[in-house]
Amino acid sequence: MNEFSVVFEITKEGFTEWRFALPGLLFLAVGIGLWKVPVFSRLFEMKKDYALKFGKFFAGFAAFWVIGAFSLTYFIHDGLVDDYIKSNFELVEGVVESYEKDIGMGNIEKGYKLGNIKLWHGNMPMGPEFMQPALKDIKLEDGMLMRVAVSGSLFMKVEIANQKSVIDAKSAQHN
Repeated sequence: MNEFSVVFEITKEGFTEWRFALPGLLFLAVGIGLWKVPVFSRLFEMKKDYALKFGKFFAGFAAFWVIGAFSLTYFIHDGLVDDYIKSNFELVEGVVESYEKDIGMGNIEKGYKLGNIKLWHGNMPMGPEFMQPALKDIKLEDGMLMRVAVSGSLFMKVEIANQKSVIDAKSAQHN
């Protein structure tokens, strides 16, 4: 029987996706500055009425971005935690394999996969990176035993087989 070590579990990680919304705060500050502080319009060499309109638009869009991005990522994270607690996920266990796929026009996608789940570029996270909870970097290799709890393309738990299990699995593959 394989022994696995947990390297990531969503219930033990905090909400880390808030960083996706963070750049919007910079744009919000610039928008408010153009809208409310006349000195900014002179810095950017803009006409006052243009700076006022542009500042309002910039601030409005940035506020929408911050609120929308934070809300979206929080609700996805919260949903994943809830699904994990309720055991509403697919559990995939197997050997990591490398692959190459022609994606057209001379471009080749290279990476690793576990069953039908892509583990891109030898490192995690996988899937839509801005929605994927922060995972520790895992150095993927062919033949590595891994078990993941996944919902769609988002990971809830990642386990890697202990070294003895990996050696046993590789020798079993060759026999």
